[in-house]
Amino acid sequence: MLLVIVRQTNGWVDCRTGKRKIRDYISYNQFMAKTGYSRRILTKAIQSLENRGLISVSNRKGKVFENSIERKGSWLYFSFRHVHFPTQRSALLGREEVHWSAHNKTNKTKLTNTKLSENSGRVVSIGEVIANLAIKDGFI
Repeated sequence: MLLVIVRQTNGWVDCRTGKRKIRDYISYNQFMAKTGYSRRILTKAIQSLENRGLISVSNRKGKVFENSIERKGSWLYFSFRHVHFPTQRSALLGREEVHWSAHNKTNKTKLTNTKLSENSGRVVSIGEVIANLAIKDGFI
């Protein structure tokens, strides 16, 4: 739901102003076609996104609706509220620089040779890896 709203609003440039759209009319039928959800699930999802402060729903004149009862029977204009989630201070502490030798050509060559020797000198495709895992786990 949120991705549809972001795509329909910020994903388009308004022809008249040349700026990104701030809000857009999105019908339940459009949501149902793009997400595959039922009207009941859409109503719950819209309310959940509104409660979290990620979107706002308003009418044509800009009056913001607070709940599903107010929204019923109205043309709904959705807008995405840009939310900034601050990084915790603890996440910034204790970061240290990566040693330059971790990114040099010799180290990459050693890693490549190690991976090749583990696979008996042959390159394994992702399809083979998935098939081997599926056989090992008993899915095939």
